[in-house]
Amino acid sequence: MEEDDASIAMLMSMGFPASQATEALRATDGDMDRAVNYILTGSVSSSVSPPSNGSSRSTPHRNTNNSISPSGNNKDSSMVLGTLEPIMIKCDASQYTIQNGRSACTCIALAGANAFLSEMSKPDPDPFEIITPAFLQRVLARGVWVYHQLMQKEASAGKRDTLNVEHKSAEEVLLSVPDTTFGSMTAQGRTVVQGIIDDDMFHPMGFRRKLASLRDDMAKTVRSSWMAVVITKTPETVVVCLSDNDECLLLDSHPRPELHATGSYAMMHADLDSLCLTLFKLFPPVHMTSDISETMAMMYNSFDLYPFQQRT
Repeated sequence: MEEDDASIAMLMSMGFPASQATEALRATDGDMDRAVNYILTGSVSSSVSPPSNGSSRSTPHRNTNNSISPSGNNKDSSMVLGTLEPIMIKCDASQYTIQNGRSACTCIALAGANAFLSEMSKPDPDPFEIITPAFLQRVLARGVWVYHQLMQKEASAGKRDTLNVEHKSAEEVLLSVPDTTFGSMTAQGRTVVQGIIDDDMFHPMGFRRKLASLRDDMAKTVRSSWMAVVITKTPETVVVCLSDNDECLLLDSHPRPELHATGSYAMMHADLDSLCLTLFKLFPPVHMTSDISETMAMMYNSFDLYPFQQRT
């Protein structure tokens, strides 16, 4: 069949080369959604390279001395387990470099959570081999595609006033897409957990206490070594993945100059304290003037957590 030029252009705008887009569309009879899934699941022939956009392709690895050291230019620092130094894996592309991706961070975070939990459900998974620049590129593409589908759905329903909304909550996304869109995970317990950003990292409503509580709940009720928590601090959403042995992963589709990340990135942390220090850099508390009420100040510093576990 002749692949539609508009479909090829759409896949290319998501960061995939023309040859890969053409192959995927040919294999799926021109079905865009299936074509994206075809690419993201790795079913494209090995002769086709993953999306480029200038991403570094070095893969992080675990040393035999139980430490992680740099293995390419995509990592900023080394991390020895038991210390607070994270390791960063970078992708040059971000939500801002992909067409229709500017406001897609919630969909990208959900796609990242789903993709990571899916990989970790396989036999003998190693997060240090899973998280690569190519993985980050696939998460970006999948998340932006889901967001684009939502926008098209709203446009066809005549909800044009919602097309200018800068941010969608995880609840809004999950209620608007088929269950199979993020089919590798399921919500854990309550749909949303709310918290407050404070100067004190150990504040009872802060990131540290809330994430630790969710991880403890997982350990009591779920037979899984990893969980994912989508974090929304309006207008931004990221996702963290927590393990039962203290390792923590941050996935972020935003460029972060303060972290020397010009595109999307992942950061592996040795423990929850290290992760929360990074979250504090991303989402510092907003200090209001004395004429602002305490309630309003809390609203400015509030965040939502959406916990997910592997679907069994």
